[in-house]
Amino acid sequence: MTQQKIDIAQQIDKLINLQAVDSVIYKLRAEKNQKPRQIQEFKNQIEQEQKVFEETKSSVKALQLKRKEKEIELETKETNIKKLNTQLYQLKTNKEYNAMQLEIAALKADCSVLEEDILKFMDEIEKTESSFKDKQKQLDSGKQEIDSQINKIENEIKSIESELSAQEEKRSYLAGDIDSNILSNYNRILKGQDGLAVVSVVDHACGGCFMHLPPQVINEIRLKNDIIYCQMCSRILYDKRADQ
Repeated sequence: MTQQKIDIAQQIDKLINLQAVDSVIYKLRAEKNQKPRQIQEFKNQIEQEQKVFEETKSSVKALQLKRKEKEIELETKETNIKKLNTQLYQLKTNKEYNAMQLEIAALKADCSVLEEDILKFMDEIEKTESSFKDKQKQLDSGKQEIDSQINKIENEIKSIESELSAQEEKRSYLAGDIDSNILSNYNRILKGQDGLAVVSVVDHACGGCFMHLPPQVINEIRLKNDIIYCQMCSRILYDKRADQ
């Protein structure tokens, strides 16, 4: 049985059409691959804001704890002062009386310092709580915005997947009409050259790697008697002007 001759010109036209679809597919896949990274960036952003918020919250709690400790210490000293004041009039000698007076004075001085410390803590707590409330509002607002952005990206992924499915179906149809050997070479080049296997001649050079093409090679491309590959990048070459 005589093997049917392959119409190279027709095959090249089909490869050009297939390349157009594959270019769209590669672009869509690249867009889709970027989306999870974008989502992760948003998640990292909100995690950082959450961390700052938690740190501020912890600062408020730490200040409140310190104030409480000072208040307990103040209460203890005030209780001791009352106790000593009660005992003061039970003393029998001036020496004992004076010694206790000095002890009471020292406790009162300590109380004054503690009261100042407590006031400082209260002022600091008020400022930190105000900052905490502001950060809480920012966090809530940021979460809503980021959730909205993530939802938008997820919808974009669905849209890309839908378009990819349509383009892959179209590719399957086009590829089924191309000679198996030619298609095999095309697929190999497509994979090795990041989605660009068929290129036009541009100013007597390969449109893929821009290597200068000798006049004889350009003539062979225009004749369309065989599939011509670039000697530098192995891409399949065609000349738009040959069809004009």
